Amino acid sequence: MNTVLSRLVSITLLTALAIPLIYISFLSPIVGDTWNYVAAATRFNSVFDPFAAYGNSYWVANPRLGELFLFISGVSASARVLVNFISLAALTLAAFTIITGRCFRPHVFNDVLTIALFLSLMWIIHQEIGLEFFYTPYTTNYVLGYATLLFFLIPYRLAMLRPHFNFEHSMLFAMLPLGLAAGLTNEHTSPIYIIMIGLALMLVPMTPQRQRWMAVGLAGLLFGYLLLFFAPGQSKRYGGVKYEAWEAPLSKKIEAAEKIAAYFADGWAIALLAGVVITIFVLWRVNRRGSTAEQGNASSAQSDVVAVGTLLLVAAIGMALPVVVSPKLGPRLLFASHVNLAMAASATLLAISNTWAWRTVLGVLVVGINAAYLWTAYLAYSVYQAQFRERAGVIESQKAASLSPVIVPNYTIKFGSLQKYVYREPCSPDPAERLNRARAFYFGVESLVLECPLD
Repeated sequence: MNTVLSRLVSITLLTALAIPLIYISFLSPIVGDTWNYVAAATRFNSVFDPFAAYGNSYWVANPRLGELFLFISGVSASARVLVNFISLAALTLAAFTIITGRCFRPHVFNDVLTIALFLSLMWIIHQEIGLEFFYTPYTTNYVLGYATLLFFLIPYRLAMLRPHFNFEHSMLFAMLPLGLAAGLTNEHTSPIYIIMIGLALMLVPMTPQRQRWMAVGLAGLLFGYLLLFFAPGQSKRYGGVKYEAWEAPLSKKIEAAEKIAAYFADGWAIALLAGVVITIFVLWRVNRRGSTAEQGNASSAQSDVVAVGTLLLVAAIGMALPVVVSPKLGPRLLFASHVNLAMAASATLLAISNTWAWRTVLGVLVVGINAAYLWTAYLAYSVYQAQFRERAGVIESQKAASLSPVIVPNYTIKFGSLQKYVYREPCSPDPAERLNRARAFYFGVESLVLECPLD
């Protein structure tokens, strides 16, 4: 393809992906736990208040680093959209570097295709992908959380490909804070990487300089994880039941493991997993039969795909195992595992479709997949936002009439058929319920009740 045309296609495709994601984030209404953060943000008087709120949350509620960005997102609708988009952009850029081992170039068709492929696979395999992308409490905790961990892992990824890279001498100073931030993201994602990096340090030959920064990064990740796991707020989350899951009977843990396996390998995910495993095995066999002299760069590229694909799948399974002892189960806890599966699948698909004709076919396919899912998400959130505004109008009219409690009709959007895309707003007839109190505080009324649907 002509260079100018290729750049035009690349920028157009990238823009066509970014704009709908931004606009749907704008349409996403205030629902669920978001109410707590927008209500809390009404008390902020300085730029330091979100940090103070997170410091308090570490001691009495949720100690994850994502909480800080949740408090920031509560300041305004623009802040929520910005936080959501930064989270999605960070995840896709980090995923791209893990897949390819290099930085993203927005004007290069193959680079944009890689990102579009990764996003299309995430739309297909994750059961609640719309919630992860557009429901801010999930976006900050799971999307931005895992993006932070992936950014921490990028130097380790580069080390797989190069005996030395330009900024390696400065990594010793950067890896400790990066590891600390990555360890504070999620309870179930860090342990497998702590084990994998530790094994690499013990078993893989490397220069003393590389060994030092890798060890410092490992220490930061471990320290951050310990700060998260043993945070005082952990004993108060979920009504203080966090540690009870560790003491649950074996039958309960088996039941939890079955649910996790179902979430992990639901629908297309199991087919994609099987395809990735088979492709990695075939590439490994082909690479072993041919000599380096015969295959040259192709052999090296295939070896890299085999190595990174295998490590991503191992980490995907490793991140799913700790979820067995989580006090709450749900597809969101398998988001990071599905990201790894999508990254491994992207790497293998690009490795076997390495001609221009195949890349063009793949490009048309992933554009269609992204367009279909984004269109459905747009329609769902357009209705959700319209109904949110109707309910805000009801609240204001009852507020003007000095009614108490304010009675708000529930949403009529078909949550059952749209559970992949939207978060169902919780309801309660009790004005003292946590979210009802947050809604009342936000709208400036004495008490408020969101009616529950008849079904």
